[in-house]
Amino acid sequence: FLEPLDYFLALTEMCEDLGIDPKLCRVADLSESAAENLRDVCLCHSGKASFTNKQAIPLRHELDLGAGKILLLWVKDDETGRWVPTSFFDTTKHVFAVTQQNPNTKHKQLVPVTPYDFIPFGELGDVLNLRPDLLVPAYEKLVGDFVVSQANQTVLSLIASADKTPHRRNELLTMASDLNRWTIEQDKDCLYYTINSFQIKKRLGTFTDSDREAVHTIWMNAGRQIYGVDSLSIETGTSILLDKTEGIDYLLGKMGESDREFFKTLPIYFFHQIRGCGYVLGSPNNEADWSRIEKRIMDEEVEETVKAINRR
Repeated sequence: FLEPLDYFLALTEMCEDLGIDPKLCRVADLSESAAENLRDVCLCHSGKASFTNKQAIPLRHELDLGAGKILLLWVKDDETGRWVPTSFFDTTKHVFAVTQQNPNTKHKQLVPVTPYDFIPFGELGDVLNLRPDLLVPAYEKLVGDFVVSQANQTVLSLIASADKTPHRRNELLTMASDLNRWTIEQDKDCLYYTINSFQIKKRLGTFTDSDREAVHTIWMNAGRQIYGVDSLSIETGTSILLDKTEGIDYLLGKMGESDREFFKTLPIYFFHQIRGCGYVLGSPNNEADWSRIEKRIMDEEVEETVKAINRR
């Protein structure tokens, strides 16, 4: 059991340790069950309660808070023997791999991955403890020909997640920008990675005249079929970035049905869907939430202290 102020401080410490932005965790608005689950995890994190893991191996745990979720990995503390909650995304403590079949040998093998690869496409905005500082290092640790394309998928997922989560767009797009910069460093010849950088900038409002000129050059080259079979999709994507709205449906019509449907799943198509509306960068804007709770707890403690003094 923790006194209200002690619980608040323990919760703040846990958020810092697990990489949770308190502004994203509207603790005053949690349902009763979500609040209880959060309290139980907090008690285990502070050592005031214990958790029994019958599997005896690290356990993945999704703490659902309604408007978002915290992904945890329960690990055993060698010193205390307790199972403690850690961030699922803390790659300084955890290593991840999945089993895949080798297409050549048909044998199963372990393939290293990052925790970000476990999150369904476009749903990263639902997770409150993404640890942006560990994103690029997580991919830097991986080895293999697949790593850069895998990182690019996470870039696209972050962009799509930002589109669906307006109040976290700055955070998610900054993560996408950092990882995309790394993919370009690994493969400077991949034009798609460069186009990704432009669509991220356009969302962040940092798309410059120089960027527009560069995109226009790519658009003209695509119109001349310089990029071979990729020319049509590149021309369509750059048309969207250049706000050439009148020709986009025509270009989409030139694609085969499967190619057209695939293109419509790409984050760059979102600009065409919201044409004329602009792209709004929201923010959690939740600073008052925790300060209000802290003030209420402090007021209650003062009130209890006054009552105790009066009873003497």
